[in-house]
Amino acid sequence: MAKVRPLGYVHARIRPRLVDELRIALDGAPSVECILGPATRRLGGWLVAPVSGLADLAAVVFEATEELVPVTHPQPFQAGIVLARGQVPREVAGQPVSASWAADSLSLVADRSSPRAIRYDDLAVIPLGASDTRSDMTEQVDLLPRHHDPAVRALATRVYELALNALAGGTVTVTVDEANIGVGTAPGYKLLVFVITPTKRYVRLGFARGAKLPDPAGVLEGAGKLHRHVKIRDGETLEAPALRDLMSAAVARARVCEPTHPETGDKEAIDR
Repeated sequence: MAKVRPLGYVHARIRPRLVDELRIALDGAPSVECILGPATRRLGGWLVAPVSGLADLAAVVFEATEELVPVTHPQPFQAGIVLARGQVPREVAGQPVSASWAADSLSLVADRSSPRAIRYDDLAVIPLGASDTRSDMTEQVDLLPRHHDPAVRALATRVYELALNALAGGTVTVTVDEANIGVGTAPGYKLLVFVITPTKRYVRLGFARGAKLPDPAGVLEGAGKLHRHVKIRDGETLEAPALRDLMSAAVARARVCEPTHPETGDKEAIDR
């Protein structure tokens, strides 16, 4: 278990809101490649191995939770795995370690350990979707569960096409899990732009960090700190100028934040 944010004591009345904020923030987010190492280190009475690859995930978790649980520990926080605790010999620090794995979920964990035993309980487990690189629109929508009404699936395909067209002319990445299609300008959470979620009666078009987008027509729905969405019930909604303006604004903001090559400063191309 690699920790991405220590929360300390959290009152029981806050926990349901904390879970809701995390589920919203991580809706449509991809799985994460974790890398252990390069060497162990002592941290108080613990022996720890650092884990890299979790910076984007941690940033999303911090942003989603800091209003409910203020940050009190030093920043930036270094993710790691505790290998041993108690009387840790000095000579085991600095030993090389290496491993890698894909993290496909994030858990809200309660530490209920006592001096006699270590005990961690999962209060909530939020799945992270697997990345998919196929570019055909129908194939992407076909990856979603078949229980959706055919009309809703057809509408989801149109919404997906609209999202791809909005991002045309630059880098596009697509991630798919069992319920959502995420469309962004680079792998990871920070550059996710749209999340398409078919439901029984409509398609929800999510805007990552949509709470910060200009919305003079009042099209966006949702009350979370970060994200907003629009419920697409028919083709007429897709043609609304206010929706197109929102999508253009979301793409423009994402393009400004695209990664650049460390030497040339040019925007790097990432294949869809």
